[in-house]
Amino acid sequence: MDWKFEERLSKEFEAVGFFVSNHPLNQYKNFFEDFKIIDFNKFNSNSNINEANIAGTLLKIQERKTAKGNSYAVIKLTDLKNVFELFIFSDTLQMNREILKEGNSLSLTLSKSLANDRNRLTRINVQKITSLKKLFDRPISEVTFKIKSKEQIEKLSKILNKKGETKISIELQNETNTFFFKLENPRKVDHKSLNLLKNEQIFSNIS
Repeated sequence: MDWKFEERLSKEFEAVGFFVSNHPLNQYKNFFEDFKIIDFNKFNSNSNINEANIAGTLLKIQERKTAKGNSYAVIKLTDLKNVFELFIFSDTLQMNREILKEGNSLSLTLSKSLANDRNRLTRINVQKITSLKKLFDRPISEVTFKIKSKEQIEKLSKILNKKGETKISIELQNETNTFFFKLENPRKVDHKSLNLLKNEQIFSNIS
């Protein structure tokens, strides 16, 4: 993944206040499925989804205080489809000050709760915030690959040819049977290699 891309867009945002040449989330979107990330509008509009991970690039943060003097913030974010605002409260704000910088791309775990039973108003709560860059840099502890042919086995072998820390399981399917086995030695697996394999129709589940 090209982090110079992110740095360039960050400077672009600092200079003009918006992203001109590209959207920062485009460098991550191929991995959203791995982390069960959906867009904000789908989470907000679907009454059957009460908790989800979304991604957004921080456009603006405004800190405020309640009548009791507790800090909170209103954050404005953009994903690949929308611009939206969320409230984050004292504990979450304090824990994430380091990454709550304008221009940073974030993963946020959101949940819904009823703010008013009579009027059925829905409140969105921010449960967790993570830097997308740190999330995708994080080592993968275990992964299962699903393969269906000898050609896919060969492609998998070429990409996963270095020793590492990731435990590898393989699910091999043919017309009549499914076989499961594990590699004896851990391999080096990152999200870039998972994306290359996905382009070869080799899909994976991260544990």
